[in-house]
Amino acid sequence: MIQNMSCFGKVATNCLATVVNHDSRNLGFINDETIDLICTHPPYMAAVPYAEYQKLSLWWLGYDQSDLEKSLIGGRRSRSDTPERFFHDM
Repeated sequence: MIQNMSCFGKVATNCLATVVNHDSRNLGFINDETIDLICTHPPYMAAVPYAEYQKLSLWWLGYDQSDLEKSLIGGRRSRSDTPERFFHDM
């Protein structure tokens, strides 16, 4: 998807599109008043634990499931501190 969006940015000559894959909790690298639109997929507190369900695919791609789970806002198994962790990250 990122590759296709980058290609679209080259074809759509009447606009400038830049694709950035980054953690939206840390956007200090973006200067004020330089962005017109940011599209994100919002996390959900009770979302599917993606990293757990994609464990085999992640392993094939050389990723560690536990490292990915630590970086996610939503999508982790429910625990008693799930709401607290979610709101802290949001």
